[in-house]
Amino acid sequence: MEGTQIMKKLALLFALLMIIPATLVAAEPAGDMLAQKVRGLLTEVYGYTQEEAEAFNIDVAQEDSGAFYMRFYTHPDWVYTATILKEDQRFADSYTPFNTFGMYKASENSVRYMLRTIRENGWFDDWTPDSKAAFGEAVAWCGDIRVNASMERGLQSDGYPPAQALEDLFLSCYGDTSLWLRELME
Repeated sequence: MEGTQIMKKLALLFALLMIIPATLVAAEPAGDMLAQKVRGLLTEVYGYTQEEAEAFNIDVAQEDSGAFYMRFYTHPDWVYTATILKEDQRFADSYTPFNTFGMYKASENSVRYMLRTIRENGWFDDWTPDSKAAFGEAVAWCGDIRVNASMERGLQSDGYPPAQALEDLFLSCYGDTSLWLRELME
């Protein structure tokens, strides 16, 4: 009888040991899926390149029966968050640290597109009438940047310096600096 009890306990222990590795293996694809979803958000919504998105630290900050609460960042003070519903793996919400208190702002995707395009084309390094015109066309192409009066006048004049164009770009995207959060100021 005692041998039977020992065999039952060993069988139960063996069964438990078989379940634990399966659970750990199942958790890995869930983590991969969450990271993939976050990287998709970073590239599609926030305008990061795939390479930039791969550099993000991605953590499950909290989990409950209905959702994963994600934190992701490359700089410890610039933390993005998102809530991914467990039921259908869709985003319930997301937050960017590059926000304003204003009613209207350009998308972060547009801001990143403009900064990347300016750098790739060297427009501010060689600020010619053609590069200034291309800059204005790129702003218009974004569709969600409200050009401020200074940029509008500057794009029409000969004496519009690149430094002023960059300042006007940020003011056009985010409004008055008094509405900016700390992250935008850095």
